[in-house]
Amino acid sequence: MKNLLLATTALTVLSVSALAADLPGRGSAATLLSASTAYSWSGFYVGAQIGGAAFGGELSEWDGSDNVTSWNSVLAGVHVGYDHQFGNIVMGVEGDVNARFGSAEGYIEANSIPYGWRSATKWDGSLRARLGFLLSDSALLYATGGVAFGNMKFDNPVNPTSAEWTDANLYGGTRVGWTAGVGIQYALSANWSLRGEYRYADYGKETVRYGSVSFTSTRIDEHRVSGGLSYKFGALPSAVVARN
Repeated sequence: MKNLLLATTALTVLSVSALAADLPGRGSAATLLSASTAYSWSGFYVGAQIGGAAFGGELSEWDGSDNVTSWNSVLAGVHVGYDHQFGNIVMGVEGDVNARFGSAEGYIEANSIPYGWRSATKWDGSLRARLGFLLSDSALLYATGGVAFGNMKFDNPVNPTSAEWTDANLYGGTRVGWTAGVGIQYALSANWSLRGEYRYADYGKETVRYGSVSFTSTRIDEHRVSGGLSYKFGALPSAVVARN
């Protein structure tokens, strides 16, 4: 019994000593791992937006003077894009298309004859680059710019008292120009984000033949504000392993 007790005690001491030798001390160089998560902005995304816009149109040389028109429009549409994150910088490309609702009607006088007009925009779209800076892991401040295109209509009535409008289009139909703006986007979760955006668009100057002898030179620009909701595919948090 005495020999068994001594053997057990010796085995216990040896086991504790071996375990203690395996444990890191305060000055040990052993590596400790800790895991944290950070939102990733890289990936493809789709979304929808709604907003409002104010258009300005200038007609020249039709009646020997300049005529300025303006109208407001409500927009609703969809967008698709891709972003890639480089540290605190996010770069990407995005396209959008919108349906437009709203028009303006009025009269201008040409050679002492009143002519009715109606300005409207049925649809528009753009293809733009995006460049952003992360204010935090979930807040992105960005600038955007690229090509803008849209359908612009400026119709004349048959006569000032008629409710019918002719097919004459003094704005030239589909116009192509440029657009630029700024926005802020906030990640609500791993996949969803909310944005607010302002953009200016200039659709340039275009001369349109009207009838056999008349023509118009028109310039159109736009200011818009919109809000949108986006869904990013595969937007899972990325694991970051830090070594202490």
